[in-house]
Amino acid sequence: SSGLISVGSCGALMLVLFVTGVMSVPAMALLTALLVLERILPAGAPLSALSGIALAICAVCRLVV
Repeated sequence: SSGLISVGSCGALMLVLFVTGVMSVPAMALLTALLVLERILPAGAPLSALSGIALAICAVCRLVV
């Protein structure tokens, strides 16, 4: 059931971002792969923290530039 909730929320977010022209298809594929890896890897894996930090840095750079 958590898989369906995840697909519903992430799918809706990606659809809205794509329709409004904010996100490209390759970026959505990359985010999807990241979400799948986070689900597959065991809890406590450093991927979640590293990806969160990387995405936060990208967001700050995007706001500044």
